[in-house]
Amino acid sequence: MQVPGTAIMDALVEAANGTWGLRGVKVKGGKTRDIPLPAAVMTCLQAYVERVLARAETVRPETPLFWSTWGRRVVGKTRAPMIGKYIWRLCKVYGRIIGYPELKPHDLRHGVAMEVLEQHDDLEQVRALLGHQRTDTT
Repeated sequence: MQVPGTAIMDALVEAANGTWGLRGVKVKGGKTRDIPLPAAVMTCLQAYVERVLARAETVRPETPLFWSTWGRRVVGKTRAPMIGKYIWRLCKVYGRIIGYPELKPHDLRHGVAMEVLEQHDDLEQVRALLGHQRTDTT
């Protein structure tokens, strides 16, 4: 089962599509979705793949975009593709830092949806972005 708000963590290098966003990301229910991202985010993502990911991995189209590293240098570090429970941990750690200790991945999804709605005042656009079938769900 996929943790809500973590579909982007399942993205592969092949999903990064120029400045548009991520194409064909697997989401809940075995479906695939296109996830639009701002050009600035795509620029950072491309730099990350070139500078960070390429240093640690042989980058192929099926290489996961996001990785977790944990452990201690003395014992040895483990590196594995990012999964939902690590996203939850990051939300808890950074939520405490920013004074919002109850932060959850789904809160980030809601935050983006509200930001898009406030900027564009278009519920249909928010519905499509979230992947909802009906606007009343949104």
